[in-house]
Amino acid sequence: MANADLSAVIEAMTNARILCAGDAIVDHYVWGRIDRISPEAPVPVLEIEREERRPGGAANVLRNLCALGCDPYFISVAGSDAAGHELASMIASIGPREVHLLHEAQRRTTVKTRFIAEAQQLLRADWEQCVPLQKGTKEELLETIGTAAGQYRHVVLSDYSKGFFANGVAQYIIGTLRRAGAVVVVDPKRADYSAYRGAHLLKPNKRELAAAAGRVLNSEEDIVLAARKLMSRYSIDAMLITCGKDGMILAEEMSFHRLPATAREVYDVTGAGDTVGAVLSASLAAGASLLEAATLANEAAGIVVGKVGTAVVGSYELTQALFDREIVRRSKVLPVELALDRVARWRRSGLEIGFCRRTQQRQLGASIEGAKSAGTRRRGPCRCTRLSRGCEPRGAVRGGYAPETDRSYPTERTSQGFRL
Repeated sequence: MANADLSAVIEAMTNARILCAGDAIVDHYVWGRIDRISPEAPVPVLEIEREERRPGGAANVLRNLCALGCDPYFISVAGSDAAGHELASMIASIGPREVHLLHEAQRRTTVKTRFIAEAQQLLRADWEQCVPLQKGTKEELLETIGTAAGQYRHVVLSDYSKGFFANGVAQYIIGTLRRAGAVVVVDPKRADYSAYRGAHLLKPNKRELAAAAGRVLNSEEDIVLAARKLMSRYSIDAMLITCGKDGMILAEEMSFHRLPATAREVYDVTGAGDTVGAVLSASLAAGASLLEAATLANEAAGIVVGKVGTAVVGSYELTQALFDREIVRRSKVLPVELALDRVARWRRSGLEIGFCRRTQQRQLGASIEGAKSAGTRRRGPCRCTRLSRGCEPRGAVRGGYAPETDRSYPTERTSQGFRL
């Protein structure tokens, strides 16, 4: 990871073409407060203040992909009921260029209703019908996948066991896409991993992996051994196992990596797996290695669990988190928003900020001390503890300085921002 530029991976996610398919869900949130206990039964009374509906399941993976700047193609199924039409509208509002949402008259669109008071989930009520696709729907779906197979090199499948992948659909999709050369990431729910045979990367949580392995997993060694056994049995290249507060484990055939949890505060794990799946696929599409993709996914998970409800992580948030944790200290070019944010945090810490113009940079020579003393105020030179380097709108700047490392780096003007 020493040479990885994860911020560059995030930038490369922009317009990455990714096929996203799976069980789409309506997430319904009812927010309120609790001031009393019901006289009818020993249960709290939720005084409802507001409610909200969001796209969930595979549709939440889609939201995350779009928030990262990707160009996804979405395929799913819904009922012809009111919830199904509402889901279609929500998906359209996300803004993907291509959507293929199949509707079945006999299917009940899954709606998960969560009752929340002061960021604490009290109860979840599900309205759903977990049945396989009808024959006509299945045939249309497989034809759509066959047509898209040669056009998308990266795929993320979100299985919530609502019927989309039942009766051999998962095996057909994965087989078709892998034969076309696609990298397939799967978020599994079922315990029988034969449905995911041939996938490039599976992303189960520890409980799901234990169910698939048929035994309790008490240690890191147990997790890695169980993952490798299933990988060998079903021709799966790698697994990223999420372990809650213990972070994640990336298991490959000959190696494994443990990634510590990055969350500062955990409010709600709802939809965190969707975010992880989206970031994994987007990172791989951007040219990242498995370890780099897992690192970014782990960082994104740490962000999203700090939000309440089904949420997303945007590219700006992910980049900001990386800078906050100094994962990308080698990256010198910051977008303007991030640069302003960092300068503001430096000021709050009582640091003196200097700004170096192009003409000054030419006069600084090889001394960082000289650069520090050449920062400008309106009243003249000042001593500064942090130096930012600016560029004039035209041309390029060479031979500036990075204040945190006291080393000379070549620099150039970019449309993304400037160097700190």
